[in-house]
Amino acid sequence: MQPTAIPTLNPNYSLEQVDQEAILFNAANDSIFYLNNTGNLIVQLCDGKRSVAALVELLKTAYPETATNIATDVETLLSTLQAEGIVTLKS
Repeated sequence: MQPTAIPTLNPNYSLEQVDQEAILFNAANDSIFYLNNTGNLIVQLCDGKRSVAALVELLKTAYPETATNIATDVETLLSTLQAEGIVTLKS
């Protein structure tokens, strides 16, 4: 994954909080994707303006105790979301 790629949430999906869980819901096809707290934060940061590298740096600043794993975690989640059609990555 290119660090300069810009992730953008598919407009058919909405990020919602249901009981203590975050989900991505697509009303067009009734699909649901569950997120943990970190995934929720990453998706919130996918605003179509920030690059993958910017997301990683923001999270490293917020969570310095796990900084060594953050790049891998962000790329893994974004790859999964891209494969599911939930995000697109613009070069």
